[in-house]
Parts: sequence; structure tokens; C-alpha cells
Amino acid sequence: MIKKAPSDDQLKDTVQGLLKEADLEEMTMKQICQRVFDTYPEHDLSVRKDFIKQTVKSVSSASLSYSGQRSKLIT
Repeated sequence: MIKKAPSDDQLKDTVQGLLKEADLEEMTMKQICQRVFDTYPEHDLSVRKDFIKQTVKSVSSASLSYSGQRSKLIT
């Protein structure tokens, strides 16, 4: 049975979960993207890479705004 590719909402949830666990002082954009890809190994998410990067940027900036922290997330 072929599984459907993850939806935008599923990718956003995955990114949010990864960023909650990540040390943003040490984590790079490439590493986060790779972890998202590893979460869905049965799908080629390379065509969704720009969406994933935008999601990482928006989620990390929103969560940092709430906590008052600054990120050094390397893009």
C-alpha cells in the first residue's frame, strides 16, 4: 500500500516537535531538514524543502518571540 505524502500541517507539526527538542544554538537548517526527511523516509520531500525551510523560520521566530530568546539557527 502506498502512503500519502505528509500534508503541510503534518510537516509543520514535525518541525515544531523537532524545534522543541533542538538546541537552536547548535542546530543548522540542513540538520533540521534532514531530520524532517528522516521522519518520512518513504517520501521524496526534496520538492518540499523550501516549504520546510520557511516553516522552520516562521516556527522558530514565533516560539522565540514568546520566550524572549534569540536564536542563532544557522540557515
